[in-house]
Amino acid sequence: MFGEKYKFYGKVKRSLGQIEITSPVFDYDANKNTGKIIPLYPLTYNLSQNVIRQIIENGLKEVGGEIEETLPEYLLKEYSLLDLNTAINEIHFPTEFKMYNVARKRLVYEELLTMQLALLNLKNEYNNETKGICFDKEVRISEVLDTLPFKLTKAQTRVLEEIETDMENEKPMNRLLQGDVGSGKTIVSILSAYKAVKSGYQVAVMVPTAILAKQHLENFAKIFNTVGAHDCAHSETGFNHEPLHTNIRIELLTSRNY
Repeated sequence: MFGEKYKFYGKVKRSLGQIEITSPVFDYDANKNTGKIIPLYPLTYNLSQNVIRQIIENGLKEVGGEIEETLPEYLLKEYSLLDLNTAINEIHFPTEFKMYNVARKRLVYEELLTMQLALLNLKNEYNNETKGICFDKEVRISEVLDTLPFKLTKAQTRVLEEIETDMENEKPMNRLLQGDVGSGKTIVSILSAYKAVKSGYQVAVMVPTAILAKQHLENFAKIFNTVGAHDCAHSETGFNHEPLHTNIRIELLTSRNY
């Protein structure tokens, strides 16, 4: 209407000697969708950006900044985090671009902290309520160590001592062993498996490919043969030797066995 002021936002181009804007966002007088930073949301069910923005804006007005804070004051101060209400407002309608990143930092921190606390809680409940296997303390990993043609590194020795202690404890062991290729993770798994098997249990060593499985079979057999193991990888009828205290049966199981 003549005399009224509108604000338009969109891609401007010249067509047939005239300037035009295709499907612009516009406001009448007020700065609702123009003249400020506006959010862009993933769209679904034919909902437009304007509709979703209006829903979010109405929701923020409804709660009126009264969302209960979830983090203690000392964490907010220690890590320079926004309070929850400010963070939610700034993540949707930031007053400036840097405030979007500040708000995101607060929300990401809370999400990761909540996940970590939940995992620790599950772990504590599991450790306190579930009893694991106490492997035989009389079975010593050193029985195999003494037959190896090489010396373990200090890191391998330390990890093995920790694993052996955990295996002799009634609490379930939950351990991730990390290391570069060639750092000696396989020998650690071989020696740990030895203690479990000699305690009267079975061990399954899982790897992602058949080739790697065969390589592990060879490595296990090479080490265990020095202490009385028998490689039965190609046996279809089972283990035929009389069971001795030192005997360990090793088999390869792949998808080809089914």
